[in-house]
Amino acid sequence: IRLDACKPLPFATDSIDWIYAEHMIEHISLTDATRWIREVKRILRAGGLLRITTPDLGKYIAGYHHDDGFFARHREVSMKAGIPLEDRRAFMVNQIFRSHGHQWIYDFDELCYVLGLAGFPADSIAERTFREGAIPEIAGMDREFRREETIYVEALA
Repeated sequence: IRLDACKPLPFATDSIDWIYAEHMIEHISLTDATRWIREVKRILRAGGLLRITTPDLGKYIAGYHHDDGFFARHREVSMKAGIPLEDRRAFMVNQIFRSHGHQWIYDFDELCYVLGLAGFPADSIAERTFREGAIPEIAGMDREFRREETIYVEALA
């Protein structure tokens, strides 16, 4: 099903067990992301799971400040996928904000903020790691290609 994240979701309230969104939320504005997450909260059953994966602003900022090898590893993975990235720290930070139609880049605190605005309780939100989560089958959908640059966050309705 093709859906527009900026429009109401065509599903009944409390009708979905889980939603997995991989590298999607960064492609819509903060306002639209908040509306979309509110819609997700509406359609999730009580205890339903939302797993969001998105580029991690914190990794990019740390890579810029500390040259911890993140940019080199990310560049290597991207080049193998045919995505050329320049070997400059400023380029790497700018491309995450400006490339691929990105509208807003998140860290854990920003995701918590948006999830909270949408009605997810703070104690229901958890940062996870690659292919680790509350429901192993859902976390198992994480793609290796995106591992290096991604933050993984889950919230329970």
